[in-house]
Amino acid sequence: MLNILQHRKIGEIVVVVTRYFGGIKLGTGGLVRAYSNSVQMALQKLPLAKFVTLTTAQITLNFSFENRIRRLLEKMKVTITDVKYKDQVVLFVEFPENMGMELKQKISSQTRGQAQFIRR
Repeated sequence: MLNILQHRKIGEIVVVVTRYFGGIKLGTGGLVRAYSNSVQMALQKLPLAKFVTLTTAQITLNFSFENRIRRLLEKMKVTITDVKYKDQVVLFVEFPENMGMELKQKISSQTRGQAQFIRR
C-alpha cells in the first residue's frame, strides 16, 4: 500500500484498508493484491488539487481607492476575508504566498503609494 502511494507522488496522504474477514484463505500474495487493488481504486476516485500555501495581509487605504483595489483583488483572485471601516478602509486579504510582492507593487501603483500593505 505504501509503495503505491509513494509511486503516485501525491504528497501527504494516508490510506486505511479494513479487513472484515480473518483467516488466510487468500494467502500472502492474495492479500497484497487485494490491498493494492483497494488503494488503486481509491486513488482513481480521489480528486486532486495542487497544494498552495496561503498568506494573509492587511491593506489600509483611503476610501477613494477602495473600488479600484477591490477590482484589482478580484482580478488577481485574492480573497477578502474581512473589512473594517474607520477613518480609512482596512482590508484583510488571503492570497498565495508567491504572489505577495506582485500584489504589493500593484496596490502601490494603483494608489500612488498611499496604501499601506502589511503581511501578517
